[in-house]
Amino acid sequence: MSVVETQKRLQITLSAREYQAILNTARKKGMNVSQWVREALSTALRFEAELEMKRKLEAVRVAATYEFPTGSIESMLADIEKGYTRD
Repeated sequence: MSVVETQKRLQITLSAREYQAILNTARKKGMNVSQWVREALSTALRFEAELEMKRKLEAVRVAATYEFPTGSIESMLADIEKGYTRD
């Protein structure tokens, strides 16, 4: 079974200078503008996802440096189970 992706059209407005810079860059890579823009957007999305992951990992690292009183794992699990059986 194959997955069919629905494609969506995206329209943007660029200045003549921006368009020419993208056109020149795409040509240097042997691509057309559409191909280059798709690749650039894909790269940007991966970069943003990596930044988000790093931000979350840093938050976990910072949180792991704190020390708070807790019960034993056995008592915490027992409390959780009690919560499931409450009416």
